[in-house]
Amino acid sequence: MSYGRGREVQAIEARREENVKAERLQVPGASLYYEVRGSGPVLLMIPGGPMDADEFKDIADRLAGACTVVTYDCRGNSRSPMPGSWDDLTVALFADDAHRLLDAVSTDQADVLGSSGGATCALDLVARYPGRVRTLVAHEPPVSELLPDAARYHALNEQVSETYRSEGTFAALQMFTKGVAATTSRSPSRPSKRRRKRRRRPGWAPTWTCSPGG
Repeated sequence: MSYGRGREVQAIEARREENVKAERLQVPGASLYYEVRGSGPVLLMIPGGPMDADEFKDIADRLAGACTVVTYDCRGNSRSPMPGSWDDLTVALFADDAHRLLDAVSTDQADVLGSSGGATCALDLVARYPGRVRTLVAHEPPVSELLPDAARYHALNEQVSETYRSEGTFAALQMFTKGVAATTSRSPSRPSKRRRKRRRRPGWAPTWTCSPGG
């Protein structure tokens, strides 16, 4: 990268940071770090797995011209510390955090995007607090109960949990990856190249969009 190009990138990043307001919300048992961009109707973006607010950084910058984009680090991850054990974390607890965050930024209904594990939390959010969500986009929620081979994924989840407790995070991640990949290897026929590109990941439900408010 040339010196001039490097300064240009730095200037763009500086302007971006000027338009981002970093905040912190105290919730029961944790301190949530979140960022706010733009103005207008609220769009809350819930990250999945080990990801944090930075997962949505680029798209949040693009959408900030049309709405108030709220991104955050879920409790126990990145800049949202919490005391206690990760074993105490539940989908309902994450959804309650999202609900409190919505209340902190606006009293109006909000649009919500959840990705992967964040989509699971978003589904729980809209199920228990439908009046707070105008539109929900649930992107590939890992909800195995909806799959035809749900029992196999339930068993895999139990194995991953036990491996995590006995051998740690890395071993559990290896087991999870191996178990999900096994579905692809057991496929009865090899799909065309085009179909392989478009096929969703095994073990994930498709993307859903719903408007609980009407």
